Amino acid sequence: MRDKHYDEVKPDNTFRIALLGSSKEMGWGVGDNNTFEHLVESRVNELLPDSASIEILNFSVYAYTEIQFAKLVEAGTLEKFDVDAVIVCSHTVWPEKLAESLYRLTRDGIPLESDFLDQKVREAGFLGKDKFEFDEESFDPLGVEVAEWAYRKMDHVADSLEIPISIIFVPSINRTTTKLALLQKIVSPSGIEVIDISDAYGDIDEIDLRVAPWDSHPNERAHRLIAKALLPQLTKILPDSLQIELPEE
Repeated sequence: MRDKHYDEVKPDNTFRIALLGSSKEMGWGVGDNNTFEHLVESRVNELLPDSASIEILNFSVYAYTEIQFAKLVEAGTLEKFDVDAVIVCSHTVWPEKLAESLYRLTRDGIPLESDFLDQKVREAGFLGKDKFEFDEESFDPLGVEVAEWAYRKMDHVADSLEIPISIIFVPSINRTTTKLALLQKIVSPSGIEVIDISDAYGDIDEIDLRVAPWDSHPNERAHRLIAKALLPQLTKILPDSLQIELPEE
């Protein structure tokens, strides 16, 4: 976990959120105390009375996609840490990332442990392929099918535990949001809400938001902007007893 230590046993009067993401949410290129997850958690706890608190457990891992999120949830992670809510982070290139993840898992010989995923690998022609070349026309439908499979898996487990799932549509450096509506369409049958904060960067020049000129991961400034955009949206996730009043800026 890219985060501070959390005991498996949840403290009293604490609301726990599991954050599922990839390298952006993990905080690639920034310090532990500068990720948007840490900034939001700290700010909410400053505003809550001493008798209550939230914990956001950052389970994000480099190159993880909804495939790995579903496996993580099915492995009992939510029960193990007594989680109260789940936030899944998504981005504008999610269909491509899902197709690429499926290819890499196949290339590296990692068992998929799913007849459905095995079938999708065969249909995509990934077996024996030595290079991933994204073709939007072919792989967008693949990404959609895999996303539907993954969200059904996650929703089934969360529903059985009476834990709500929300999706945060995290901003990308290139500001593109063309896949947002498609994601909303996929998860709407499950009642999963997609919270769009893709405009968090405003009109700031992307060069000022990158970890490095050659690396489009969000830098500390970008993480602060994401945290600022996410903070008021937590009212859709936190229970009524933990609603916060944000001071006017």
